[in-house]
Amino acid sequence: MRRLIPALTVLLAAPLAFAQAGGGSPQMSYEAVTKAPVGSWAEYTTSMKGRTEQVKIRYSLVERSAKKMALEIDGQTPMGALLMRMEYEPAGEGAWKLSKAKMQMGGGAAQEMPIPPSTPLLKKGDELGEVVGKSSVKTAVGTFDAKQYKKTLPQGTFDLWMSDKVFPVGLVKQSDAEGKLTTVLTGTGTGATAKMTATTAAPPATPPPAAEKKPAAATPAK
Repeated sequence: MRRLIPALTVLLAAPLAFAQAGGGSPQMSYEAVTKAPVGSWAEYTTSMKGRTEQVKIRYSLVERSAKKMALEIDGQTPMGALLMRMEYEPAGEGAWKLSKAKMQMGGGAAQEMPIPPSTPLLKKGDELGEVVGKSSVKTAVGTFDAKQYKKTLPQGTFDLWMSDKVFPVGLVKQSDAEGKLTTVLTGTGTGATAKMTATTAAPPATPPPAAEKKPAAATPAK
């Protein structure tokens, strides 16, 4: 199951991964995320060809206003629970800029993630890579007419199938070039709320050691 972690990391940290790859659009649809109701979520299952293990993660739109937008991504991995929060701020008309990212592993304190200067904007009308074509993609929640893209990252080449009708980020399916690792939409819904607070939580204080108990003095015999 540990071999699924690289694919999961690519999906979770897509905007940062794309920046490290040398530019290009983040793995989200501007049209989907700006139309999605706050609280909408989409669940994805990542699997490896020939294996039964699976990893599930969920994208949730937990906040959006004229000045700020926040997405949270959470899932269970072999290393424990993983939670990531990405915050965006306006970057001119029709664009959002990733301004802050935090990650929390295994219930520990949330850690700030550096934002590379080359992190691409989430822009209206941007293509998400090389356009391959259009196709119908069948999922557990329905069939979607999706646009297919090819994108190269440090982790390899991936095919993406996107639809603006899939809230909140538009992703329908993702697969590596060899078809060994596949991530597909398996659930959608509403009512999601933030799981990570806006401020980084400090680790709990270590309780003081218990006072050493000394044996009671023996009562002298009369």
